[in-house]
Amino acid sequence: MLINKRVQNWTLVLMLICGFSCKKENTSFPVVEVIQPIANSHFTVGDTLLVEAKASDDNLRRVEVTVVDENFLPVQTSSSVTPVTNPMHFTRWFEISNLDLTSGVYHIRVRAYNDENYASGFQQIQVAGIPKVRQGWYIARENTNGIAVEYYPEQGNGKLVYTSAGDLLGFEIWNGEQRVKTLPRNEGIEGLIDNDQNNLIHSVSHAVNPGGSPHFTGIGLVNEGFAIMSYQGAVQILGANNETKRTLLLPIGWSGEHIVETNSSWMVFAQKPGIGKKVFRFSSSTGILLSEIPVADQEIIYTKNYNGSALVVTKNERVYGLTEGGVVNELKAASNAVVNDAVYIDDDQLLYAKNGGLFQFDLSTKQEIKIEAVPYVPEVLSYDEVNEEVQLSKGQLFEVRVKNGWSVKKSLNLAQQILEHGAVFNR
Repeated sequence: MLINKRVQNWTLVLMLICGFSCKKENTSFPVVEVIQPIANSHFTVGDTLLVEAKASDDNLRRVEVTVVDENFLPVQTSSSVTPVTNPMHFTRWFEISNLDLTSGVYHIRVRAYNDENYASGFQQIQVAGIPKVRQGWYIARENTNGIAVEYYPEQGNGKLVYTSAGDLLGFEIWNGEQRVKTLPRNEGIEGLIDNDQNNLIHSVSHAVNPGGSPHFTGIGLVNEGFAIMSYQGAVQILGANNETKRTLLLPIGWSGEHIVETNSSWMVFAQKPGIGKKVFRFSSSTGILLSEIPVADQEIIYTKNYNGSALVVTKNERVYGLTEGGVVNELKAASNAVVNDAVYIDDDQLLYAKNGGLFQFDLSTKQEIKIEAVPYVPEVLSYDEVNEEVQLSKGQLFEVRVKNGWSVKKSLNLAQQILEHGAVFNR
């Protein structure tokens, strides 16, 4: 009897303890239903799709949306939805943002959580990947220590557009699809080069730095990599990994603005306040200063290696060639026109935008024709040699035109595109 009484007492104690401290385990799971997108809908990497789903539970805490592969493993960051009702019926715009996805079968996964458990709903979709080669961009910025060159591998092979307000819009090109990426507005961003080193996108020159600190004055391409020129005479030749290949030193007070690599030398177009402009020719094999060539004190818009000489276009429409020996070959006389930008488009053809519109100049015949198909004066020009397309921009307008015939392949209002479509559009 004594043993039984003790057992009864311990049972009572355990019952009391459990009554105060034991919590009933939550064995329930949320219920999830994915309504949209429709099963086996087709999308492309970068698309934004509408996800519609229902989730319910007595203790619904959060809901997450993501993309998973055929093994139901997540392939990009999830997007959270905070429950406001129970049951919860929601729609959410969701972007397939992982640009590295290959073509295949994927699933939209909607996962709902309660206090302890979760449940998932799936909808199968077909995703077309975009074959691409990431080339990256170099951007040179001025900072307190001088010049910093930053590499942006995620932005792809692109173009840079300066808007009329001074903002910068970067273009990613993924073999048939483009994405617009807004870069921060910054006076220190001076130029942009793609990593395959075959195209200088744009550069901005500053003649004087009132603050007296190191200042970026120009950017250009050479065979070893690219060159950045700074106030007070330093010209750094940088390789693909930002390593300094060579440093060229201009005479005191001179600042480089443009650089052209000819057959055996680097021709640095430089200026000195109160003095004017000169070309300093350096050996491309040793870096030794070979000669100094005086040139007219005219603002230079564009330079390029053309048949072993430096092709030069000035703000006042003068076009000339300058040999390594300092011989000037006049191609077009200066005028009262104001040239915004210029670009060489192969076959001895030079394209430039000036008062009155867009003009094409034949360097062989020295004949100029107006491109009547372009009814405005572009601010920035660039040329895609592979597709033989000219890219024009003016303010928020960006156009791609086919060189032969000048028909419009794409015309966009960039501000409207970014605002309404998340900066994603099909070519």
